[in-house]
Amino acid sequence: MQRGVLQLTNEETRELLNNLPLQNYKGTPLFNKLSCLLEDSNSTKQYQVLLSEDEMEIIADEIGFVPQESNPLLFSAIQKVNQLIASVRN
Repeated sequence: MQRGVLQLTNEETRELLNNLPLQNYKGTPLFNKLSCLLEDSNSTKQYQVLLSEDEMEIIADEIGFVPQESNPLLFSAIQKVNQLIASVRN
């Protein structure tokens, strides 16, 4: 299984977590990795999370298509997820 490091700004992280039904994944490694980000309130921090390809796909599937105009932060976050998926597949 391929893995990669997702790098997000604090704002992108908050927006992603606000739109991801994280409770659906309670008890999974994905829940554990992302829920700890909710507890960190450092507004200037860049977050780095090691994700498996399956976890990346879960995030991409749950969020789906996001028009840039409607939510630029979420658009940026999901673009980074999609780019990471593409990079681990090459």
